[in-house]
Amino acid sequence: MLTLTALNECFKDAIEKGSQFIAVKINVGLNQSEIIINPRANFEEKRAYYNHAYDEMLHHRFAGDTDIRITGFTHGYSFSEIETQLSFQREDSFRMFLN
Repeated sequence: MLTLTALNECFKDAIEKGSQFIAVKINVGLNQSEIIINPRANFEEKRAYYNHAYDEMLHHRFAGDTDIRITGFTHGYSFSEIETQLSFQREDSFRMFLN
């Protein structure tokens, strides 16, 4: 299950394995998604942001009535690796340890 705890584990695993990127797929409302790719240099800053802005079930705390939520995340060494991992990831399951 996708949770804030699992996202934090993804960050931890990425740091331990030396991944260059962490990607987060976000539903920005009206069933539209965007993918944010964070480089290694920003891992700690972005982890702090996600912990502040999202609740345990990965819904944006400050979005009001808009359904903004994280629907997937992974880490990897290249954009193509991340794209592959996110394309096979279901919203109701957690699948990040593909490295």
